[in-house]
Amino acid sequence: MGAGALARPVRGRWRPVSGPVAVHVSRTLRPGDRAWFVRPGAAELVLVTGRRGLRLVVAFGARGPAEGIRLRRTRVLVVPADATTR
Repeated sequence: MGAGALARPVRGRWRPVSGPVAVHVSRTLRPGDRAWFVRPGAAELVLVTGRRGLRLVVAFGARGPAEGIRLRRTRVLVVPADATTR
C-alpha cells in the first residue's frame, strides 16, 4: 500500500516532463514513416499513416493493414525507426 500511495505523486510530477520529451522525439515523423510504439514492457513497429498537430495515426502491421489507432504524442512514446530497420 505504501508503494501505491507514492506512485500517484511521482506520476503527477513525471507527466509535465514526459509530454514535451515525447513530442520532441516524434517531431520528425511524417505519414509513411516507420516508428517504434513504446509501451511498458513492449515495443512494436508501426507505420505512421497520418499526422495532425499533436496527434498521430498509426497502423500495426501484425494486426492487419486496416487497423489503425489515433495517438496523442503527449501521452505515448513513438520513436522514429532507424534507417537500418527499413
